Amino acid sequence: MLYITLLLSLIGTPVLVSASEPKPTCTCQPTDGFLVTRLWTIVDANMTDQDVIDEFNEGFAPIVARMNGFQRYTAAKTGNSSTVFFMNAFDTEELAHGAQEAAKSFVNDGRLK
Repeated sequence: MLYITLLLSLIGTPVLVSASEPKPTCTCQPTDGFLVTRLWTIVDANMTDQDVIDEFNEGFAPIVARMNGFQRYTAAKTGNSSTVFFMNAFDTEELAHGAQEAAKSFVNDGRLK
């Protein structure tokens, strides 16, 4: 699986941070496909990390899960209340990039803007 890590702020643009081809760590992981991640910086003092996760789980997770090539969606707290981590896995790099664009649109067009 090729891992592509993208860092976005709630109002920012994707920035390529790293790309590598690690060996699978267990059989539970997808063995073929592309993983994209997002680390969101919360800029609204009225939003908590859990608020952002809930907003994505309720609004974005159903969208991304219906996208072609979808394999996995994960949302997690980071231990820093002003950041939240999201991960998606897709069959191809192009489809994974589409999830990044969809996440950006979800934020820009919704309550998290």
